[in-house]
Amino acid sequence: MRMMVIDKKMDLRALGNQLLDDEAGRGSALDKLKNLNPHVDFINIEPGTVLLIPDAAGFRDADSFSVTGDAFDALREQMVAAVDAAASRLRAGFDALLAEQKEVAAVLKSAAARRAIEADPDLKPQIEAAAQVFKQDQQQARDAEKTLQALQEQAAAELESLARLLG
Repeated sequence: MRMMVIDKKMDLRALGNQLLDDEAGRGSALDKLKNLNPHVDFINIEPGTVLLIPDAAGFRDADSFSVTGDAFDALREQMVAAVDAAASRLRAGFDALLAEQKEVAAVLKSAAARRAIEADPDLKPQIEAAAQVFKQDQQQARDAEKTLQALQEQAAAELESLARLLG
């Protein structure tokens, strides 16, 4: 099995012209290609799309490379790095949110803020509403982190399964 990364926008017809040797058996070959790549919209194939190319008669090796060995390992490393980077950004955002909340809490505990809250009865409900929003934000951040962790585990399992499938 081979792999190809699409470098420019195309459709199934253009892809067939690029990958197939001749018109004979074209429909059957394209059906094999589509079955092997259910994740792809063959009407509008976007640049960066990764296609698996079957080792079958009629397919050219040009523009594709073997998915075993270094190529698959490189793909796996890129995918893991991308998910890890997303997790890092999420954690950094969560840490920034917590830092902001701590700063606001410290300001609200100051004597000047307490006097202002006591002097204006409208401030207390607004501060309580803001505190509720902070709690909701924290819960959403925790939920997002759990979801991302599950995604990381699922992606690792899928990549391992694909590695076994590809041999």
